[in-house]
Amino acid sequence: MTASNNRVYVDPKSVHAQKELVDATVRVVFTTPVESPQGPLYATRTRATFNCTTRKLAVKENVFYANAKETKVAERKVNKVPGFGWVPEGSLGAVALAYLCRK
Repeated sequence: MTASNNRVYVDPKSVHAQKELVDATVRVVFTTPVESPQGPLYATRTRATFNCTTRKLAVKENVFYANAKETKVAERKVNKVPGFGWVPEGSLGAVALAYLCRK
């Protein structure tokens, strides 16, 4: 659970580990829809690489959904050159990092 009480789901088929790096797709369904310029957002799906040694992550793609069934894409962001960065406590990234890099 994130600090906002949103459940975090890791797609087990997407998890690929190479030494300290783990690639995974993570999904969050918002408990309360998040308001945005595109309208309310109900869920997000994030493809990222997690570094278990440095405890950082690099987001490759974010997809935000405008309906609860996750069939209507409100926004898609693809990072052409993802870079590793700090992970805020209580965030989707922090929850996924703790799960994927547990020992």
